[in-house]
Amino acid sequence: MIKTLGRPRTYRSRSYLPRSFGLFLAVGLTTAVQGVVMLSATSETWVGHWPSTSAVVGLAAVFGSSISAAAAAWVAATPRHLDFVDLLATASRPPARVYAAGLASVVMGSATGYFLVTAYATVMTAPLATHGRLNLWEVAPLFATVPLAAAVGFLAGRVLPPLMAPVVAAAALYAANILVHLVDMSTSTRFASELVPYDETDRNYLAVATELLALKATVGIAVGVALLAFLLGARPVSWGAAVLGSAALAGVLLIAGAREDVVDAYEAICTESAPIACVDRAHDHLLDDYQAMLGDQLDQLPGLDTTRVRFVQDPYLRQRSAAITGKTLDWSTDTLVVAPISKRNTEPAHQLDARRFTAEFGRSLFHAHCVPAGESLYLWWLDVNGLPSDGSNFPGEGPVDSLVAHDTELAQAYAQFLALTPRERKAWFAEHGAQLLACAHTAADSE
Repeated sequence: MIKTLGRPRTYRSRSYLPRSFGLFLAVGLTTAVQGVVMLSATSETWVGHWPSTSAVVGLAAVFGSSISAAAAAWVAATPRHLDFVDLLATASRPPARVYAAGLASVVMGSATGYFLVTAYATVMTAPLATHGRLNLWEVAPLFATVPLAAAVGFLAGRVLPPLMAPVVAAAALYAANILVHLVDMSTSTRFASELVPYDETDRNYLAVATELLALKATVGIAVGVALLAFLLGARPVSWGAAVLGSAALAGVLLIAGAREDVVDAYEAICTESAPIACVDRAHDHLLDDYQAMLGDQLDQLPGLDTTRVRFVQDPYLRQRSAAITGKTLDWSTDTLVVAPISKRNTEPAHQLDARRFTAEFGRSLFHAHCVPAGESLYLWWLDVNGLPSDGSNFPGEGPVDSLVAHDTELAQAYAQFLALTPRERKAWFAEHGAQLLACAHTAADSE
C-alpha cells in the first residue's frame, strides 16, 4: 500500500526536472519572438543607426521580463501544485538543488531570447549603417534584467497560490515598467527611468554615460542575485550582492540623467557627385536617400542650374561643424539651399518621409519673402506633386490655398505659371533660377 501510494509522488518528483530543456526552449523562443515583434514595429526609428539600435534592444525587456518572471514563478510553484513538497522535505535536499535546474532554464532561456533579439537588431542595421558599431554597454542593462525578473517570479511562486503566481508575477513586472515612465512624466525627472533598460533619449547627438550604463547593469544583476540567494538559503551571497546592489543604486541616482555629446556626430560631410548634398555625421546613413530625393525634386525643375549649389540639412550645418569638431569647410563660393531632413513620425526616426521632404524642399526654394508671388509657385509645386495645400504637410506650413485664393495677385500669378508649357516653364526657371537660389540662400542665412 505504501509502495503504491509512493509511486505517483516519486514519478512526479522525477518528472519535474526533465522538463528543464522544454522550459528553456519555451522561455527563449517566446522572449525572442516578442522582442523581434516589438523592435520591428518601431524599425523606422533605429534601423541603419548604431546608437539607436544599441538602445532600442532594451524594449525587449518590457514583455520579456514578464515572461521570465512567469516562468520562474511556475518553477517555484510546481512542487506545491503537484503536491510533492513533503517528499522534497523528507529528502533533505537544499532549495538550491531542488530548483537549480528550473531556474537555470529560465535564466538561460531568457538570456538566449535577448541574444536573438540583439542579433536581429544587428543584422537589420549592419548593411545600412555607415559608421559605428553596436554599443555593448547599451545592451548590458537588458541582460541584467534576467536575474532580477527571475527572482521576482521565484518569490511570487513561493508565496502565492500556484495557479495565481505566474500571472501575478508577469503583471507585476509589466506594471513596474509602465509605472517607471509614469513617475518620470509626472515629476519631469529621469530618476525612475534610469533603472530600466530603455530610455527615449535621442541618440543622434547624445549618448548615455558609460558609467551610468554600467551601474544600471550592476543594479539589476546584484539585486536579482541577492533576492534569489536569499530565497534559496545562500545568506552570505545574498548579503554581499545586496550591498553591491545598494552601492550601484546610489551611483545611478547620483548621476541620473548623465548624457555625453557625441562630438563626431556634428561633423559636416557632403556627396562628391551632383546634386551636392551635405548633412552631419549623425545623419550620414541617410545621405544616399537624401541625395536621391533631391535629384527627384530637381528633375521637376528643368532649366534650374545647381552647379554651384550645396543642399544642406539646416542653415547652421557648416558653423556648427566648425565650432564643435574644429573642422572647417570652404563653401564660400557655393550657394547654400536648405533642404530639411524630413523624417517619419517622431524623433529619432531614421527613414525619410518623401512627401514631407518634397513639401519642405518646395517651401525652402519658393520662399515668399524673396520671390515675387512665391506663394503661388509653392502652390503649383504642391499641386504637381499631389500634396495637400491646406497646411498639413509639416508643422508651421500654413494653408497656402486659402492665402492664394484671397489674394488676386497671387491667384493670377498661379494661373499664369500653371498655363506655361513644359518648354516655357524650363525657360522660366533658366531665367529666374539664380534669383530663386539666391532667395533660398538669403532665407537660410537669416534663420
